[in-house]
Amino acid sequence: MLLLTLIILRPASVTGQDDFPDVCAEDPGNLVRNCEFDDGLSHWHTFVEAGGRPDFSVEHSYPACDSPKCPALRIWAEDWFIGGIYQQVSGVVPGVTYWANVIWMVYDPAGQLDNTVGRRIGIDPAGGTDPTSPTVVWRQDVWKSFARCPYKICRELQVEAVAQNATITVFLRIEDTWKNRREEFPLVPDHFFQEPESFWIDDPGMVRAVADPTPTPAPTPTPAPISTTISATGGGSLTSNDAARSTTIQVPVGAVTGSTVITYAYHMGLPAGDLVEIDRFFDLVAIQDGTPITRFNRPVTIAVRYPVSNPLKEDTIHLYWLSGTHWITDGVTTTVRTTSSLTSTTDHFSLFAVLGETNWVYLPTIM
Repeated sequence: MLLLTLIILRPASVTGQDDFPDVCAEDPGNLVRNCEFDDGLSHWHTFVEAGGRPDFSVEHSYPACDSPKCPALRIWAEDWFIGGIYQQVSGVVPGVTYWANVIWMVYDPAGQLDNTVGRRIGIDPAGGTDPTSPTVVWRQDVWKSFARCPYKICRELQVEAVAQNATITVFLRIEDTWKNRREEFPLVPDHFFQEPESFWIDDPGMVRAVADPTPTPAPTPTPAPISTTISATGGGSLTSNDAARSTTIQVPVGAVTGSTVITYAYHMGLPAGDLVEIDRFFDLVAIQDGTPITRFNRPVTIAVRYPVSNPLKEDTIHLYWLSGTHWITDGVTTTVRTTSSLTSTTDHFSLFAVLGETNWVYLPTIM
């Protein structure tokens, strides 16, 4: 019998990065027991600070386990909650600094959005089990989407503390409150707020700190909108004020009939359906005499630069705009596409995004 099986090639293991090691899997000095959840929830305890009580389980196969190397802890929630897991680690030396991190903390379905789910890691140097205790040393919450972290590994998920006891406690905390903040996400379809959510944790670790780990740079604040005035006879251009100065808008002569203000505004990521984003979301608005321009008389050029190292297949990268709840390319023509830039023309302004398909490889296997 000829049986065709579809295999999705995924990374063989969770792997840290040069300045953010996978302590759990790679460091023989790791002190966290059962850090890969091979023994279920052994040595781990759950906690809920607020909201509904989610389900905690250890899953061993994809898709219930969404980790590069299963098993992984899965938290399944129908309602909002604030909670997580902790482990008391014994045998540490009082007065010595210990450093902890976690490699994998991802979630669904809000994974493409910033400001939906907060994650953080903490250490209670006194060894307590109360996550609300003032003795817990917490790292600041990470509210950006994990999709904006290299390989979905967020370096902010690290913390260090000086032990005050022979036992200290590692906490991993999730603040899933976005369903209670509906007004902050007007473009998110209603059905997302009714769906259950899953959260996955894998490879937390802790070691005795020999030297200070590489400090994480302070997060770059979201830039304010930037504007310029263009004319009918001279046209004009505007370059974005994001950290990479990634986007340039060129309005040709004759595109407008009078003095017009065009505005660029960086935008946090939004759900992209089956597509994948690379942190290139932005709003463009054109106002002439107090009235928005819905169509230009001549095509406007939008050029966007992005990192060469991105997960998208080059021939699938396009400039999309949001029509209702769908990302479409109608009215947008791609003129140049390279490994690091995209140039397109359009006859209107909107909320735009550079999206594409991933480089996952699918192979049929004959058995």
